[in-house]
Amino acid sequence: MASKSFAVVVINYNGEKFLEKCFESLLLAQGIDDNFDIYLLDNHSSDDSASLTKRKFPKVKIIQTGGNLGFSGAYNYAHKFFKESKIDYDYYYILNNDTITTDTGIFQRIKKLFEKDENIGIINPTVLNQDGSIQFQIGDFYFLTGTTISHNRGAYESANKLAQSKWSTGAALFIRSSVFEEIGGFDDYFMYMEDVALSWKALNLGYEVVCDFGSSIVHAHDGTKKAAEFSHYYSERNRLLMYWQNLSSIFFFCFLPFFIIIRFSVILAWFILKDQNAKIALSIAKDFQLLKYFHSNPKVTHLK
Repeated sequence: MASKSFAVVVINYNGEKFLEKCFESLLLAQGIDDNFDIYLLDNHSSDDSASLTKRKFPKVKIIQTGGNLGFSGAYNYAHKFFKESKIDYDYYYILNNDTITTDTGIFQRIKKLFEKDENIGIINPTVLNQDGSIQFQIGDFYFLTGTTISHNRGAYESANKLAQSKWSTGAALFIRSSVFEEIGGFDDYFMYMEDVALSWKALNLGYEVVCDFGSSIVHAHDGTKKAAEFSHYYSERNRLLMYWQNLSSIFFFCFLPFFIIIRFSVILAWFILKDQNAKIALSIAKDFQLLKYFHSNPKVTHLK
């Protein structure tokens, strides 16, 4: 039984260069509010991430997944680890290793927000770029195209308000552990779009997904991403899998032709306007071979 309210779970794969700033900032916040435990969730790194953490940050607990399970698989593993170890937290803070916690009061504020409204399932702080501009604040999702967008980009001004969001960013995401359990955790996409799918499931169960304008973290965006072709492939593949797993089969197959036309139109525009993205476009085209893989990716319990 954990005595702390939050488990801060920092995902890591060969991200040794990011860990010192990430953990130093979290420990600084912990000195002000000691209501959270910090975990390194290590995806079988081949660098010195784990040894550096043990040596320099003995307060940080380490969960080794035993293999590279990707983003979604690793966090599902951590949730299972907590359950089997009978370590209970009220909230999980899902956090990238390339983040810096500049807002030392963030945990006190987020806890009050959760306690004030039991319908809130997920909270994102405002995510800032290193220059102080907004990287993510309110997420919108366009169903017909499967496109995600972040509004309110620009200069950050702290405000004491919440805003409804259609999706949450996995770079820094607070979620009730009970909600994570209820919706079955992340769909196993390895990486990309799993945060959108998580939000979709939470919204369909009647929970609110919100962004808190009054708290913030800094994220070195794309600091840990792979090559563009790799990331685009997983993004587009998982877009289709998200629809397959969360829509009824009839609706999915009625909608699929329209979706394919839209996505291929985007690819065509890239060929015409941005020749350098041709290779990326070809990698995206591979995703339309996914029909033969749907049988190996079971549908989640159909929500409304």
